[in-house]
Parts: sequence; structure tokens; C-alpha cells
Amino acid sequence: MKRLLLSAVLFASLSTATQSSATTSAPYALDPAISIQRVKDVSFNITRMARRPTDGQLFYATYGGDVYKVTNGTDVVVFSTNTSPLYISELQGILFIHDTVYVSGNRSYGTSSNPFTQGVIGRGVPSGQNTWTFTIIMRTDSI
Repeated sequence: MKRLLLSAVLFASLSTATQSSATTSAPYALDPAISIQRVKDVSFNITRMARRPTDGQLFYATYGGDVYKVTNGTDVVVFSTNTSPLYISELQGILFIHDTVYVSGNRSYGTSSNPFTQGVIGRGVPSGQNTWTFTIIMRTDSI
């Protein structure tokens, strides 16, 4: 019951914050035990952020398939999912388990008159300093 109530309060607060004027420039925590720290400004097409647990390094993924590492406020592209073997053109998720990275998204192919979309999950195993070797671990049927 507490979880449902908390979800309702959070949703109501987010709805109110979304509808408020554009003068609100900084996010704020609803729980006083949580602090928010600004790291940097990023582009509007970010789909997910993830922290690598082995070293605390922050990464973010863009819808177009690029994954950036944030170091001292600077972004560096470390890999792209829209190349072989993944060909994920619409990256929607990123997750680290230890140093292994998992990505998910959609692969679009076919022709404009007969397009297909396929869901893909890929696993990147470390193969050097901020490099991974990717394999597809799941793929849906084309729709």
C-alpha cells in the first residue's frame, strides 16, 4: 500500500512539475535524504544513463545508437550500436553488470514500401580499455 501511495504522490508531483512554468530550471528531490548533483548538460536525445559498477564511470546512450562516457564533464563516444554485429538503429536501453554491457533497441530494415523492425539485445564483453566485443543474445521476429 505504501508503494502505491508513494507512486501516486510521485506521479502527481511529476505531473505538476511538467505542467509548471518554464522558469523551474533545476530538478529537486522529493525525499530530503536524496541529493541531486549537476554533472553536465547533455543533448535532448538521450535514452538511458548507466553507471559501470566496477569503477563508477558514468555512461549515457542516445536514441541514434551512440554510447558516451562522461569524464570530467567531457563526453567521449566509446561505441555505437548501429554497426556490426548489432545494427541497433534505435537504442533504448543500456545496463552494466560488472564490466559487461548490455544494450537493447530496435533494428529497422527492409524497404520504405515493406519496412521491418526487430527487437535486439546485445552483450558487450570487455576487450580492452573502454572497448567491448558485441554479440546478439536475443532477437525478436521481424514485424
